Amino acid sequence: DAFGEGPQLAVRFMGGSTPQPLVVPLPIIATKFVAPLRVEGADFFRRWKTLDGKEQQQIFKLTAMPLAEALVERVVGAGLRMALLKGVDPNPANFVASGWLVTKGAPPQGDSSSVLMRLEVNAQAAMCRASVRASSPAIVATVMKLVLSQLGTPVS
Repeated sequence: DAFGEGPQLAVRFMGGSTPQPLVVPLPIIATKFVAPLRVEGADFFRRWKTLDGKEQQQIFKLTAMPLAEALVERVVGAGLRMALLKGVDPNPANFVASGWLVTKGAPPQGDSSSVLMRLEVNAQAAMCRASVRASSPAIVATVMKLVLSQLGTPVS
């Protein structure tokens, strides 16, 4: 997995006359290694199909209704570092985004390094279904967690 244990900072200091070790994990999240991937609709759905079975879905209540495109652009673009693809989903209320995982050995913008997301909005119920696909389960879980934290609350 591309995201095993994260980096740590090890510090040793003197506490009285005894050396004291301190190991602190650094707060680096997986989406810091995602770059926007601008693709056309046909290429997005081709990549979507190649990642079949590597998906997590979550239905959640939206915190803001209507779900403003500016908010989605801020969360997806600035936060998740993905490209918001306009006109890809046949439903204009839905949002589609794509990025690629920049890691050593990953083919640049290759299918296997794709990080794909769909947000299907039900405006009448103020609900949304997020679907995230990527080859890494860690990146899927991280993207989903961040989407939920910024756009809504899980439905129990």
